[in-house]
Amino acid sequence: MSVIKEASYQFQTGAKLQVTTAGAGQAFLVASSSSDTDAFKAAFDSYSHIAEILSAKGMAIVHERIFGSLTVETAVMAARKEALQAGSIPWESPVTFIQGHPPLG
Repeated sequence: MSVIKEASYQFQTGAKLQVTTAGAGQAFLVASSSSDTDAFKAAFDSYSHIAEILSAKGMAIVHERIFGSLTVETAVMAARKEALQAGSIPWESPVTFIQGHPPLG
């Protein structure tokens, strides 16, 4: 398993992805977008890149939380499934969708 490098990505959809090392073979991947972005497109961009990172590093999702409005839950979950499947990453991994916005906005 190769070392993951800390990085920050910005997508045309306005979504952002922050990758932070969390120990040997572990990392935190935090995606975010503003409320004025298309939820499906922003989630698809983020999850496509997450799938690339996971695949390249031989990593798997072990804990995932999504913060957002219930009005975008269906779109986000559909984009998640489509992007992870396309990247050959199991999309059935546990995920918790939390209604609301994180404290930082």
